[in-house]
Amino acid sequence: PAGAYAPVGHVGAARLADVLTGTVRDRVAELRVDAAGTDLQVILDDSTRIRFGAARDLFDKLVRLETVFTASSPPAGSIIDVSTDEVTVSSVS
Repeated sequence: PAGAYAPVGHVGAARLADVLTGTVRDRVAELRVDAAGTDLQVILDDSTRIRFGAARDLFDKLVRLETVFTASSPPAGSIIDVSTDEVTVSSVS
């Protein structure tokens, strides 16, 4: 099957690209992932970096991300970490 021989990270990135929500889908500039799939990141067109961590439990992480964008509008260049239940939003100085 498709992706059977791809590294875990690439499969996770492809899966994430398929399920990104409208809130961020049109703003994605880059997807980054390591071959092991332990460091999945999305870079938006305003340099905001979204850290998903391991390429698993993506639905839960997307729900956390939607919560961030629903509650506020993070400033351009922010780092949004949705890799754990403890979501953090920080701005780069």
